[in-house]
Amino acid sequence: MHILSENCRDCIYSKKKPERLTAKLILSKIAVFKHNYRTRRALQRLNDDQLVDIGITRQQAEAEYNKPFWQ
Repeated sequence: MHILSENCRDCIYSKKKPERLTAKLILSKIAVFKHNYRTRRALQRLNDDQLVDIGITRQQAEAEYNKPFWQ
């Protein structure tokens, strides 16, 4: 969400055409969705020892994995 906020701020102060800004915002949001999807899949593939190494439980990992991609 932070990436989108920065882009929105850029939109307000930019003199670019609105169509380009909208496309930029959409592409930025899609990039965030893809990042969420990829990192959650990677989290799911970790074994219990690896999860302990990063300081989370299997239940926390599953809760994160089960979130919708837009969250």
